[in-house]
Amino acid sequence: MDRNEKIKVEVFFDYICPYCYAGLKYLEDLLPEYDFVEIEWRSVEAHPRSEPQLDLSDRKDIWESKMKTMVEQAGLELNPTVSPVPRSDKAFEGMHYIIEHEGDVEKFHKNMFKAMFVEQKNVEEDSVILSCALNCGIDTAGLESALKNGTYAEKQQQSLSYAYIDNQIEAVPTFISRTKRLDAVPGVGITREQVKIFLDSLSTD
Repeated sequence: MDRNEKIKVEVFFDYICPYCYAGLKYLEDLLPEYDFVEIEWRSVEAHPRSEPQLDLSDRKDIWESKMKTMVEQAGLELNPTVSPVPRSDKAFEGMHYIIEHEGDVEKFHKNMFKAMFVEQKNVEEDSVILSCALNCGIDTAGLESALKNGTYAEKQQQSLSYAYIDNQIEAVPTFISRTKRLDAVPGVGITREQVKIFLDSLSTD
């Protein structure tokens, strides 16, 4: 492989998914070793509005005990999750705006995950999304208008079709690059070692 050539990796994820919270931290930690990798962020709503909202009230203690162990292994913090679990479509509309306006989308990701899993905020609220976009290098007034008017709602629906129909995403996070693919196991997620093996495999393309 020509090391001057960038290899695109599509990362399918959801802000309300604790497996993505951990999996993207593994990716962030490992990426400096793979300077030939270029990330393309792909939004996936694990629980879109067409489905009932996820209510953890009857199994919250068991769920959070399992999630806390996994998240702490990634070196992250986890507080009790908001229930019912917020929708993520509006947050992804914010992501699309930030990408299109060349803002710092990685910082936005971190802020969104922190709001969801540490600060226990409702990440489908415009005010929360706007606070996460602060210091991300974009015009927050423009973002506020876009969220209010649903400017990126159609783009988000197209993103869901790309994920679920074109790429047959069944669980997140999922990483895809050319012929290589790493799918999360439902209810398990991915490990740091799996992410490293996937990234190592790209050098053979």
